[in-house]
Amino acid sequence: SASTLNKRIHNLWDWDLKRIEDEIDELTGGEKGYVEEVKVGDTVKIKAFGKEGIVQEIKDDTIKVSTGNAIISVSKDMIQVVRNKNKKVTRETDYIPSVSSTDLHTEIDVRGKSVEEAVELVDDFLNTLYSNDIHMGQIIHGKGTGKLRRGIWDFLSKHLLVKSFRMGVPHEGGSGVTIVEVK
Repeated sequence: SASTLNKRIHNLWDWDLKRIEDEIDELTGGEKGYVEEVKVGDTVKIKAFGKEGIVQEIKDDTIKVSTGNAIISVSKDMIQVVRNKNKKVTRETDYIPSVSSTDLHTEIDVRGKSVEEAVELVDDFLNTLYSNDIHMGQIIHGKGTGKLRRGIWDFLSKHLLVKSFRMGVPHEGGSGVTIVEVK
């Protein structure tokens, strides 16, 4: 019956959500809600990638981190200040100039695109992540009818660079976002 099917779906959803929350706790060491104050020039570690870099710019909850060959935009909750390595910016030369750097984003927004357009953009995005040794990315496709998400998931399931992918958890954008792990 529809009621039984609905209960099964909710049980599966609850189980997936619990599994994802456990995974987040494992990755963050169980820390919730605490974000250390970060300043321009601080050395930080991007938790999802395990990469260290220097904070170049802070705007609201978005931080630009220079990892040497790229500047990556991440949210404050994705970084951790590295102790005893804080390097204060004392001269302009401590910055990597934005003009000559790749402004690499770990997310791509394909809302409003056709499946074909989105797949082409996502393919370029995955190649960029891979070539910059970044292993996690976020694809924003919106909720809508689900056609765009299904097309992207079909593409991701066959892509050689994709290790895994999953629907975003509520604070990441829920079913309007896909989190992709690159090999």
